[in-house]
Amino acid sequence: MIIVDHDNRVTNSDLGILFAGFDSGPNGIANSTSSSGGSLVYDRRTGNVRLDPREADGQVITSFLLADADAAGLYRSDGVSLPFEGPLATVAPSEISATDASATGFSEIHVLGDILPAGLDVAELDAALAGSSYVGALGTGRHAFKLLVVPEPALHRLAAIAVLALGGLNRRSWAAPTV
Repeated sequence: MIIVDHDNRVTNSDLGILFAGFDSGPNGIANSTSSSGGSLVYDRRTGNVRLDPREADGQVITSFLLADADAAGLYRSDGVSLPFEGPLATVAPSEISATDASATGFSEIHVLGDILPAGLDVAELDAALAGSSYVGALGTGRHAFKLLVVPEPALHRLAAIAVLALGGLNRRSWAAPTV
C-alpha cells in the first residue's frame, strides 16, 4: 500500500502527488513543457467555478484538489459537476477533488458549478484556496491554479464611467441651441 502523506488514507491528494511525479520520460526525466498554468475561473456574481486546462502542462488536468484553507465548509457541495466518472472523487464542504483513474485527464474547460460563495475578490479567493492544486500531464508536477476572477470589478467601474460620459455627451448633442 502506498501512503504518501502518512495519514493512513489514500486520497486524491495522494494520487495527485503520485501522478505529478510519474516518470514518463527517458532516463528518469519527466516529460514537461513550460506553460503559464491551468486556470481556476471564478465568477464573482454567481460563485461559479470553471477549470481551464488549456495552458496546463500537456493541456490536460489529470487530478485536482480544491481545499478550503480553513476547513470551514467553504464549498457548496450540492450540484457539483465533476470531470471524471468513478470512485476517485471527494465532494464535501471543505474539499472538492477528483483524479482520473485512466490518467488521461480532461482537455476542455470544465464547469464545476456554483460551488463558492459569490462576491469574493482575488485576495479572498487566493486565501480561501491556499491548499488547492492540480496535476497536468503525468510527470509534470503539482501546480497551483492560476486564479482568474470574472467579471473584474475595476472593469465594471470603467464601463459605468464610460456609459455616464456617453450619456452626458448624448444629452448635450440633443439639447436645443440657445440663441
